[in-house]
Formats: sequence, C-alpha cells, structure tokens
Amino acid sequence: MKIDDAVTLPVFQGAQFVAGKSGAGNEIGNITMMDAPDITSYLKTNDFLVTTAYHFSERPEQIQQLILDMAKKNCAALGLKTGPYLPDIPPDVLTKADQLSLPLIAIPADTSLGDIVNSTLREMLNAKTDELKTAINMQQDFSQHILHGQGLEKLLDHLAKVIQAPVMLLDPFGNTLAKTARAHVTEEASASFRSLGNDQLRSPSAPFIVHSNRMTQETFSCFNIPSFEQKPHVLIVCDELNVDIHSFSILIIEQATHVISFELLKNLAVTEQLRRKRNEFFFNFTEGTITSREEIISRAEEFAIHVRHSFICAAGKIDEANRHSFSQSQRRLDLIQSFIESELTHFPFPVHLFTNGPLFVLLPQFADAHQDNSQVTVVLLEHLQRKIREQFNETISFGVSGMSRHFLDTADAYREAFNALETGRQTLTPPFISHYHAKDLTQILRTIPEEDVTDFYRHALQELAYPFDHETHTLHETLRIYLESHCQISETAKKLYIHRNTVIYRLEKCEARIGLSLKNPDNTLKLRVAFHLRGLLKT
Repeated sequence: MKIDDAVTLPVFQGAQFVAGKSGAGNEIGNITMMDAPDITSYLKTNDFLVTTAYHFSERPEQIQQLILDMAKKNCAALGLKTGPYLPDIPPDVLTKADQLSLPLIAIPADTSLGDIVNSTLREMLNAKTDELKTAINMQQDFSQHILHGQGLEKLLDHLAKVIQAPVMLLDPFGNTLAKTARAHVTEEASASFRSLGNDQLRSPSAPFIVHSNRMTQETFSCFNIPSFEQKPHVLIVCDELNVDIHSFSILIIEQATHVISFELLKNLAVTEQLRRKRNEFFFNFTEGTITSREEIISRAEEFAIHVRHSFICAAGKIDEANRHSFSQSQRRLDLIQSFIESELTHFPFPVHLFTNGPLFVLLPQFADAHQDNSQVTVVLLEHLQRKIREQFNETISFGVSGMSRHFLDTADAYREAFNALETGRQTLTPPFISHYHAKDLTQILRTIPEEDVTDFYRHALQELAYPFDHETHTLHETLRIYLESHCQISETAKKLYIHRNTVIYRLEKCEARIGLSLKNPDNTLKLRVAFHLRGLLKT
C-alpha cells in the first residue's frame, strides 16, 4: 500500500497532507505507533510512523531531526497528531519535509492512533492476501497452459499480458527457447547472460538482477529458473523492475518461473530418454548387434536419419578429462553434450550426435552424395572446438572418417573415426583434428608384439635367419633378392651379377636349409613376410 492510498481510508478522515507530497507514492512496509525519545533507533525502511509528539512538546524544533533521520532510513511517512502536545506544526518542519520528500500528515486530536494503526494494517493484510490469491490463481493458470500442452510460448504470452512487458526464455547458453512479441536480446547481452551462474542471477536483496546495455540503452530484469543444473535457464523481462514498485509483478513472475522449471524438467526427462534410445541404436548398429538391413533402415529413419544421404563420422573426446572426479566429469560431459546440441542447430545441414561415456560421435548428413563435404565437416569441428574452449575452458580433439555414401556404411566410418582419434592421441598435440588414413603393411605389422615377430622370422628362415658365415650370408641375400624379383631367376641373376645356373644352385641349397619348397606360393609369401619383418626387429 502507498501513502496516497492509505490517507483515503475512512480512519484518516479529517487528516491533512501538509508537506512532502512528492513522496506520496512511497510504499508502506509497516505502520507503527510510538512515543519515545529514541524513536528513530526502532524504525526501519518503509515504516509509516504515527505519534502524539509528546516528547517534542517542549522542543518542537527536534522534529526536524526526526524527519532527517527518517529520510535517511527511507521511511514511508510521518503522521503527527495535533493537540495538547503539538498545537501546530512549525513552518520549518514543513519546509524540511518538503525538502526531503517525506510525507507529513497532520492527524486530528480526536482521531485514535490505535484505530489508524489497526485499520491500516488490516487494509495492508487484505491487499497482501489478495496478491497471494491472485498469485496462486496465476500459478494455476500457468500450470493449466502446460498441462493442456500449450507449451512455453503460450505461457510466456500469458505472463507478458499480466505484467505488461515482453519476456523471453534463454537456455543456459544464451539461445532463445521461447519469446513473446517485441522481446529481443542483443548478442552482447546474450553473451553476458552466458557468463552468469546460479549465484550471480540471484542477489541477496532481490530475486533477480537488472542488466543494462550501455551501447543500446536496453534494460532487462533477469530471473533464473530453479534447477539443479550447473548453469540455469534465464527468464528475461524486457523492462527494469523495482522490488518496491513492482512487487506484485515480481510475485507473478516467480510463480511463472516455478511452472517453467517443472516444464523444463519434464522436457529434460523426455530428451534423456530419446538420447538413450538413439545411443543404444547407433552403438548396437556399429557393433553389429543389429544385423537386419530392414531394421537398421527403419530405426534410422525413426531418428530422422535419411539413410540414402552421405555421411562423415567424427569421434571426439575432451582432452585431459580425468582431472575431475567421476561425478563432476559426468555432470560436465552432460552439460557439454547439451551445449553441442544447441550449437549444431545453427548449421544448415543436420548433424546427429551420439554419446558413449566420454566419447562424442558426430554424424553430419549431406543430401548431395557426390559432393566432397570433408572441408565443411572440418569447419563444423573447428567451430565446436572454439566454442567449447570459450564456454568451458576445455579442449576437445576429433578423429574424422572418410565419406560414406549410405548410412549402412557408417559402421565402418565410425571405426575409421575412432581409430583416427586414437592415433591422433598417440602422435598429435591436442586439440587436434585427425583424419583417417588406411594403415599400410608396415603399420599393421608394427601392431604385432615384437616377441611374436621374432618367433615368426626365426621359424620361417630357420638357419638363414641370422647368417653366421659367408656361405649362409650369400644364401640369405640370394633368397631375399629372388623373392623381391617376384621369383624370377633371370632377374635375380642380373641383380647379383651371376649366372642363372648359380642362382638355381643357391636356391636349391636354401630349400634344403629352411625345409620349404620355393615352388609353393604359400611358402614364398611366408618368406617375403619374414624378410619384411626383419626390418622391424631391433636386433
């Protein structure tokens, strides 16, 4: 209740608004009746004090000090009862009240101060009760919007009509989820919201913060949506609210934030269930658990995957993810997943996201199967690397597959991307984007344990494995050149500068030493692999 509303009550009949009329809009927080020499020590902000001025009867000039002290405490008003203790209010007191915009009300001698206090408190309580009833009704209205499936847009439209200001809802990353007409947030303001946490969106003295943009002169009142997330959704009111002036609107907005919170929680549960189904399908498919072509195509199309389009697979992991505890890492990965999902909506082509623990799998989908979209994919991944660093101060590295012309081929593409990622983690400095390259024979052979390589080499070449004299060394080299020359005797003779009969003689001795016929293709393949492995051995 405001001062100019209070003085219209019947109990104030005969009272006069004698000074400080510019403060008539002051909000009354409490009305108190007091006659004591140390009155001001008991007063609080927005208090309306009514008194007989008994202690000022002999020193009326001290009323000026009372007015000064009340103004410093932002009290609502002062009511002085004129009568035997204060026949008239001194002119200098009236002047001081006008100067400080503190409403001064002269109360007739025959008016009971107790009646004034009781009547005013009754009206204040009735008004507050009406506000609470309205707030409850509004919460029920907001809940009905959600229960009837009208969504957040309709709820925000209803809220905007009640508080008479445009509103919008931002996700934790500054993206607009829903808004009313004329609601707009600049990129600068959106960036500042992205930097705020739960503790920064609720001040100790108010349920919201006010954000002002100096460049555009925009002012927003920001309410965080109650949640257990590390970063909250934000309800933006495109106006500057004041706790004292807009208490009713703030109460309504808070009711709306609670309803929105439940709707977001419901949406999150639906989203989590859909994520789980998508992940189960994709990783069962890539692991070969689903074998039916018809089932794979049917389930892929269920998740809006156009199987006849072309795809590139990218597998990524956060670098140095083990520096957090398990629970912290899981919450952070969930938040990063939500962030990546929001970023992917900005691209002109669909990108499907799957996760498996710390692994993020991106599957960009391209309608033109004959176009090389590898560079477009790199732009996408570099964008995500930059944004994740800005948002979370984390780096992420990716392995990228080749192009798949059909969704059924993406199982191989996933393995290519994962292998490229693991190879990059061993050989490159993060953050990186590592492209898949098929391993050559040497790279494949290097994956075999050295002990097994040594055993195979020694078993294949027997006495010729480690030449210990001139004859053995000669036979070893003749056999090696013969195999390198595709088992052509004349070509071998040319390379060794000897007669072909000499080559035949030496090869016969080799067969005797190793116990294998060189006319058998399987044997010659075995020996060629053995010579190739010789270069990989340390001794």
